[in-house]
Amino acid sequence: MLTIGEFSSICRVSTKTLRYYAEIGLILPEEINPENGYRYYSINQLETMLFINRLKAYHFSLEEIKAILESEEAMDDKLYAALSKKKKEISMQMMMYKNMLEQIDADMSAIRKGKSIMSYMEDIGIELVEVPKMYLLSIRKMIQEQDFPDEYGYCFEKLFKKMKEKNLTASAPPMVLFHSDEYSPFGLDTEFAVPINEYATGTRDFYPGLCLKTVVHGSYSQLSSVYAKQIEWAEKEGYENCNALYEVYVTSPSEVLQESDFIMLTMTAPYKYRFFAPYVKYFTSEDWVKFSLDQLGGRGKIGTFRYAPLIGPDIFSGILVKATGQSVFEFADENLFSPLEIHVDGDLMFKSKEEQLAFNESIDTSGWVRDSLGIHTAGWGLTLSPMDMAKIGQLYLNKGIWNGKRIVSEKWVEESTREHSRWKKHDLSYGYLWWVNEDGYAAMGDGGNIIYDRALDWSVYGERRRN
Repeated sequence: MLTIGEFSSICRVSTKTLRYYAEIGLILPEEINPENGYRYYSINQLETMLFINRLKAYHFSLEEIKAILESEEAMDDKLYAALSKKKKEISMQMMMYKNMLEQIDADMSAIRKGKSIMSYMEDIGIELVEVPKMYLLSIRKMIQEQDFPDEYGYCFEKLFKKMKEKNLTASAPPMVLFHSDEYSPFGLDTEFAVPINEYATGTRDFYPGLCLKTVVHGSYSQLSSVYAKQIEWAEKEGYENCNALYEVYVTSPSEVLQESDFIMLTMTAPYKYRFFAPYVKYFTSEDWVKFSLDQLGGRGKIGTFRYAPLIGPDIFSGILVKATGQSVFEFADENLFSPLEIHVDGDLMFKSKEEQLAFNESIDTSGWVRDSLGIHTAGWGLTLSPMDMAKIGQLYLNKGIWNGKRIVSEKWVEESTREHSRWKKHDLSYGYLWWVNEDGYAAMGDGGNIIYDRALDWSVYGERRRN
């Protein structure tokens, strides 16, 4: 047994902190002397205390640590989920600090040039425009600020589904109207809306009239400056606001789903090489994303089917890393593998031609191939067992739901498995990396591994783990 002083010294935690931990039930003394109140801890509790210290270093709250220690779930499962969530939080903070450092550099540059750090306000353009009447299909609700990103995706997915059911067409990009005059504990009175061409049940008239318009390129953090400049301009010119503030998203969910934005997913991108992809140069290059980008172009036309399953999709890996601040593996593990209980061991990297050939022949390797810069492949190189592949097939049959939880949006499942391009030579339809036919759709991986989803069931073919 260790006295509280000895325990405190070994774990580098003050006795006052240990007494507080005991008070809140985080870690209790093994024994308390009833005569003098001296506290004693067991040797086994050293590991528990060091575990608490480790989680505190990751900025877990004491409440979160206690919940992990007391969880009835398997400790590893609970801890893994908590660490994944914390990692995402820290990644977002790092991105925030990176943006902040870039802003500081810009401010310091302005000062060196003899300008005010607020001089960027002078570059915010304001137009006075007349906006005609429009029909809106919308959802209006009270939203807490921190819930806005999730509600944005949920509400617009619901609106697009309703448009499809009623055969409605969008007349302009999606928009969000803010009806609240100020922040309140109940949230913001927010209306998610899509302007449509047809007047139908469930739509409403919207008359914007004379509006102040500013186009913002870049981060949403600039919007506060835009609002301030518009208010200043309106007061100076003698105008008053008489309706809800609204934002139109030029790069909107509806526009993102245009065919031309996904030419790598539909195999309709042009490449410089004529017949055979330069795989040797690709595999031996340091940066596979840059190599893929350098191959785009040539005499081909955008929209003509050209099957390039290895090189093209890697570009999306680079985009995903840039957008999320996570590796592709980390993002997939958090948002797909963990919910579906799919296990992939870790990163795979080839140091020689022999290692790659061995990977191609292996039937028991587990991992995901990456290049020397840490970017994972997108069109090949992920190893999955037949059971893991079956789970992905079932997820798609369930329209993106697994164990009652939404993993992939239903709209994406529908969009990715309908025909977007066609390999005329073989009369084969292609979706977003899925082969499509009238009976269903299939993911056909390297080495003969196939996930085939049909209307009523699914099939998995393949002995190798490589996909």
